[in-house]
Amino acid sequence: MRAGPHSMWTWLAAAVFLLGCGRAEAPPEINYRLKWLYNVSAVGDLFADARGHFSRAGLTVSVKPGGPERDALKELELGHAHFGVASADQVLRAVAKGAPIVVLAQLFQVNPLHWIYRPERTPFASPKDWKGRTLGVTFGGNDETIMRALLARHGIAEGEVNLFSVRYDYTPFYEGRVAFWPLYLNAQAVIIGEKLAQAGERFDFVSPDRLGVKFVANSVVTTRQMLERHPDRVRRFLAALLEGWRDALDPKNEE
Repeated sequence: MRAGPHSMWTWLAAAVFLLGCGRAEAPPEINYRLKWLYNVSAVGDLFADARGHFSRAGLTVSVKPGGPERDALKELELGHAHFGVASADQVLRAVAKGAPIVVLAQLFQVNPLHWIYRPERTPFASPKDWKGRTLGVTFGGNDETIMRALLARHGIAEGEVNLFSVRYDYTPFYEGRVAFWPLYLNAQAVIIGEKLAQAGERFDFVSPDRLGVKFVANSVVTTRQMLERHPDRVRRFLAALLEGWRDALDPKNEE
């Protein structure tokens, strides 16, 4: 028996429907740009990805490293990233210039930025001991902002210290040409501290927080457009990310 036109169209419609049912809608692809390279400061972000929190939230997230050549805020503005991590001073400067940046969460309540020094070579009791010393800063970085805030708070004119532009070569500090070197306790401090310890040298850290200058660190950010157009996606991303951080900080996951 030949099928009539009506039955044939019915069969085709059913086939298309079944094919459509077999294709689950792909999760939206999201680019998440970190502030720095992969290290312990991004452990919660990496946990959220590796432990499947993003995928369970129905999201496909690419966690990309940051670094000196990768500015999360610029990538957000250009549309190359959907979410990112930035320091508080970066966010303030961007917003002051009119950038449509929104802070979703604050990962670090205390900034891990410190200055390392060798007390036997350079005794330090208060910022007044900085006078006449060479202090390392990354010009344009949040450590420059924090250092200038410290100098202002303790009544030290910038002309009373020598601000040295640091790079990713610690030689000036090892050789003693720079007395105080900026680093993060959860990153470079481990490397430099280990090297000094192997050389039999004592070292200590200057904490801006203890000197009265309090900065937060690692703000999770997105654009106002993303928040307004995809509020549910933002909510799911943030919930999954914070779950990753809870996992990372859980003592049972130390291994």
